[in-house]
Amino acid sequence: METPLDQYPPDWPEISRHIRFERAGGRCECRGECGHAHPGGRCNAPHGLLVYRNRPQPWLWQREPEEGFYPVRIILTTAHLDHNRQRNDDANLRALCQYCHLNHDRLHGAALRRQRAIEAGQLELDLPKSCRAMPGD
Repeated sequence: METPLDQYPPDWPEISRHIRFERAGGRCECRGECGHAHPGGRCNAPHGLLVYRNRPQPWLWQREPEEGFYPVRIILTTAHLDHNRQRNDDANLRALCQYCHLNHDRLHGAALRRQRAIEAGQLELDLPKSCRAMPGD
């Protein structure tokens, strides 16, 4: 889901850089916000490194290739824990790798897409009376 940059404050690049590289040290800070338990309690995936993930448990990563694992370059992002792009205090921001960030946003994004579809009239059905369920059916 693309997000217009005007929904972020003008100093967002600096805020994001501070969270990802100064506070997080260039490593994913996910402690389960993605919905998965990480070994050691934190994902810790390093930004820019090519790692290997497996399909049954893609939140797990390792540095060496193995049968059933696929290569992924880690991209560290900055997530708003409450999904409010105007709340940019350190407590509401977390450096997350792309996998953890996408999963953190997954349910919230689905709810937003559904609400937008309802507002656009895309989920409303205008059925003739003959097609509507009758009470007691």
